[in-house]
Amino acid sequence: MKVVSIGGKDSRKFDDLVAEEQSFVKFYHPSCGHCVAMAPEWKKLEHKMRNKDHNLNIIEVHADAIPNIKSKCASSVQGYPTIMEVKPGGLNGKEYNGSRDSNEMVKFIIEELINDNKPVIKRKKRHSRKKHSRKRHRRGKHSQRAGTGKTSGEEKSQDYKDSRSGGKKIRRRRGKRTRRR
Repeated sequence: MKVVSIGGKDSRKFDDLVAEEQSFVKFYHPSCGHCVAMAPEWKKLEHKMRNKDHNLNIIEVHADAIPNIKSKCASSVQGYPTIMEVKPGGLNGKEYNGSRDSNEMVKFIIEELINDNKPVIKRKKRHSRKKHSRKRHRRGKHSQRAGTGKTSGEEKSQDYKDSRSGGKKIRRRRGKRTRRR
């Protein structure tokens, strides 16, 4: 992990750093009141993250360096301070909109940037052994009647002539009568 400050003429250094590794970047202007108020918390953040073993750079970029930066992330800076993740290749990542407190920023870095980059191991879903109740297997659509090739549900719906219907075929299914068209 590198902690770097990019001045007005160091834009090439910024492009080299973000080309290969993920970075947490603060774009600032020294005359901005919010940036001045946030400076002590950013120093605490740098101190807390300095000895961590992660593939992540902590970078602060002076506003004078932004016009000369070739990475795409520089074009998304519209105000100061802008704090964001810069993905390898200089691409925009997640923007940090939380509190300007060092503890909150460390929490964001660990939860959103460091843990987000770990490969996710997908496990195969196992079906439970008991898919349906035993009762359903005995008399439902899953059971086969010996030798008929029909399931019990098919056997229950039989065509027959009913004397009350005037000789028309009526299909009877599980106790219900329906006229066949």
